[in-house]
Amino acid sequence: MSKALRVALLFFLSLGGIQSKAQFPIHIEAENVAKSSRTDSIPCVEGNKCLRMDLNGWADYNVTISTAGIYKVSMRVAGTPTNVWVYDTLWNCLGKLHFIDGTASDQSYTTISGSIYLKASVGKIRLQPRGSTFDTRHAALNVNWLEIAQTNLLVSNDFESDWEPYYYTFFPWQSDKADSLSSTWQTGTGFYGWIKQTARPESMVLHNNKSGMDVSALKFELAKSDSSTWPNVRAEIYKTACPSQQMWFGFNFMSPTDVTGDGLAHTLFQMHGQGGGLSPCISIRVENGRYNMKVLWSSVFNPTTHQGEVTYDLGEYETGVWVKWVMYVKFAWDNTGMLQLWKDGIEVATRLNLPNCYNESSWPYPKFGIYKWGWTPQWASYSPYNVLTHYYDSLRIGGSSSSYSEVTH
Repeated sequence: MSKALRVALLFFLSLGGIQSKAQFPIHIEAENVAKSSRTDSIPCVEGNKCLRMDLNGWADYNVTISTAGIYKVSMRVAGTPTNVWVYDTLWNCLGKLHFIDGTASDQSYTTISGSIYLKASVGKIRLQPRGSTFDTRHAALNVNWLEIAQTNLLVSNDFESDWEPYYYTFFPWQSDKADSLSSTWQTGTGFYGWIKQTARPESMVLHNNKSGMDVSALKFELAKSDSSTWPNVRAEIYKTACPSQQMWFGFNFMSPTDVTGDGLAHTLFQMHGQGGGLSPCISIRVENGRYNMKVLWSSVFNPTTHQGEVTYDLGEYETGVWVKWVMYVKFAWDNTGMLQLWKDGIEVATRLNLPNCYNESSWPYPKFGIYKWGWTPQWASYSPYNVLTHYYDSLRIGGSSSSYSEVTH
């Protein structure tokens, strides 16, 4: 093949993203649409052309995805505050990119991105600028380019809830989204790959506008009255055993409940061993007005109790303040273990070449929500509070190939 023919072929493949095999990142100039409505190709201040999507406008692009997974979708955009909804061509929503702040003008560009689960397929994705959950009117937008890149995320979840269906596969360690929350005790129905543990429907709901315009947070609520019988001392979700010895976890957390005078601890995140009667091997907790992390371990195979434990002080607990947590862990019940924890970008606990879990046949599994074992009747009177509330958002979980930057948001 001549050089001129190779150049011509590469140019053809770049137009509209018609690819025989995906080469990541997939970069597509926005004006090279496969199909569109109410759009126009106009000059771009950054060079070449951009695509102007008018009110109710949309644009399709050919994309080849050979492996299902969570991908980083980025766009170079300009215009008024809005969201860019990502659909398949049947108008099933795959996710959204938030353009909350907008730009100074329709030729002042910025890059927005989000983590979106894409199925393996040779097909099209459809883009449409729309308003927020509260204002779904369509908006105009200029788009210079879009790009799809691979990630090492196993879960990426902003806990959004919209009035349209979502389209993805229910694999345990793929994409999870909190849309339908109708489920009973210890069933994952409606939570897509997560198992739900709540005493009543109101124990876990989506709450709008808690982490920013248009973004929902996942709200957990636990009351003393829920805790009259074991195991109703929790409002949590959890997944199966971690698929990798090395894991990254990132999430934003906030509680409006003032529990500074409560000496009965409760957890907001925990890594639980497979033995149901064992305490969590790693847990982030609130106790006496401070955050702490407790680590337990045992080298005995399938232990019935732990051999050692240590507690790390993580600073003051503040009511109504969002905290960004990031954890890296290499599970081990011997001195090859590693554990690092960051709070708002500052490393607050470091445990290197030390044990951090139990000697079991599977790695621990993660749990998010409220676990307050002290609210069972024999201890409940020692706590002056009756209701606990937690909010979570921007959950990111990655395996051994992930990184701090990939799970923080």
